[in-house]
Amino acid sequence: MSTEEIQPDPQRDEESRRVKVGYFEIFEKRFPNNTDPANCASPEDAYMLHLEKKYLCIPEYLKLDNIIDDIPVEHHERMVKIWLKLLTHQGDLEQYPALLKEKWENPPPHTPDETAIKITREAITKIRRKFRKGATALISKSEEPELKKWQASEKGSRRDVYLAFKNFVTALRAYYEMLLETGENEGEYILPATETHTHIYRDEIAERNRNLRIIDTFHQSSVGTKAAHHEQRKKRVRKAENKPYIAHEIRAALAAILDVLPHVPEKKGLLITLTTLCAIHDTVEDANVTIDQVIGKYAKEPLNFIDSSLTPHIRPGFKEEHLKKARKIRRKEGLSNDVDEEESMAPRLFQKKVIHLIGDHRRATVKQILRVLSHNKPLQDKEKRAIYQKNIAGKRKIRELLDIEDSDLKRWRLKDRNEEPTTKTFRAWQKEYDNGKIARFLLRLNTIVESKPKKQLALLVKIEDRSDNIASGQKMTLDYQFRTLRATTTRLIAWCMLDYKEHKRFPLYNALPRLIDTTLQEYKRVQIEHPDLMQEIDTDFIEQLTDWKREVIRFEVPAKVQKVLEEYEDSKDKLRKPTPSDSQLPLPYPET
Repeated sequence: MSTEEIQPDPQRDEESRRVKVGYFEIFEKRFPNNTDPANCASPEDAYMLHLEKKYLCIPEYLKLDNIIDDIPVEHHERMVKIWLKLLTHQGDLEQYPALLKEKWENPPPHTPDETAIKITREAITKIRRKFRKGATALISKSEEPELKKWQASEKGSRRDVYLAFKNFVTALRAYYEMLLETGENEGEYILPATETHTHIYRDEIAERNRNLRIIDTFHQSSVGTKAAHHEQRKKRVRKAENKPYIAHEIRAALAAILDVLPHVPEKKGLLITLTTLCAIHDTVEDANVTIDQVIGKYAKEPLNFIDSSLTPHIRPGFKEEHLKKARKIRRKEGLSNDVDEEESMAPRLFQKKVIHLIGDHRRATVKQILRVLSHNKPLQDKEKRAIYQKNIAGKRKIRELLDIEDSDLKRWRLKDRNEEPTTKTFRAWQKEYDNGKIARFLLRLNTIVESKPKKQLALLVKIEDRSDNIASGQKMTLDYQFRTLRATTTRLIAWCMLDYKEHKRFPLYNALPRLIDTTLQEYKRVQIEHPDLMQEIDTDFIEQLTDWKREVIRFEVPAKVQKVLEEYEDSKDKLRKPTPSDSQLPLPYPET
């Protein structure tokens, strides 16, 4: 290797420091480092903080001491062991964030380099004032020994907080799952669950467990996505906002949780899959990794991570169900019945059921939808043929969008016909404004034929992705903004309003109203700021969006969720007092 090949890249170094500050900004606003909604970046962020504060707290009446008398005596020992383990992790979660925040507030005296000061100054209004010196110290290249020691210690503290959070959530989920366990025979339960007598707290425990799974999914999916983007060779900062790529995916996931969770509390599987997909939806293309790598290394591993010291305490109270599953697995693998092997398998199968967020069935769904979302993954020959025959976009346009050659038609024994589209969207608007990007997504979407909610999931992810892209795209070129607004109106929104047939069974909840509102708002902003660039079609599109805004089905936001959002807005209003301009804000260190 030549000397030139190992020379440091100044641009890459500065980008790495911007990425680090971006991570810092995201990390310091999340629970448990933050408990104040006023510090949140958005209503979606505040709603997630509300969920974290509510469901990561164990109410007094759900503590084991207060319900153990309701549990059959033969299950006491198991429940005591998991409870004591949970208390250990709870203590860690109380201790480690406090130590980390103390480090952020008290970095050692040192002389920061000019680049560190510049980068922190650009992000200064987004980082809490008490942590600004810590953010600068974190990315400083100063060689003072005390600073180097502090940076290494700070990194270790962040890791401690991550592990404490994950271990506590996992232990709390296990505790709730074990309380809810029932056997196959009548009268087998941990907490009463019969037709005549159900324990007063069973429903609440089930709700808490569902929401804990979603919180865990959000955090662990974000961890995996961060790792994928951090390792990518190309630029790791989005040009639209000068933030790490992960910021966009986190916002999309938070938006999906707010738009869907209040309306489907009983369908935990839908939210787990949707949150995972939103958090990882760009990694295949941006990080240049395969779908299998994304699902395995960056999704399944962090989502199914278990503290090994916890597993011995997660034991089934009723083995028969898991023994039957063990026998079935062994028969499927061609193995003979072995009582000892089946006995040892049963606890592991129970642990997977309790802990794992992505099983094989959900993994297959995520894989299929990522193929639909990822434009750089080629379609199979049979998929192209099916799309051509369905003719949703007109056969000539399909040939153009999917690069279908005469030889392909000949091989499929089909003819080249200039047939009109079979869908309202493509009949109403022939032109592509984004080189066919959304149109190709719609063609891929229609390769999904199952009755399961896979189309719904793919559309929800695409809608949240596009909503955030439009909302954060003001720094992009005007040409890009117009292309995005036009394509979103005539393809994605049009498809959802005119051609999505599964609305009743698989609704798009409040994600679609969000996209319509955001697109209309940004269109009107561009109209006010650049009236000379508006064309007649843009005026027509604004009118169409206005009509759709009135027509779209909006799900009523529950009062308790509305209260959270109002409290967040009130907290932001209190902070919106006259403040110095960015240039007048005090720097964490004097300018040099």
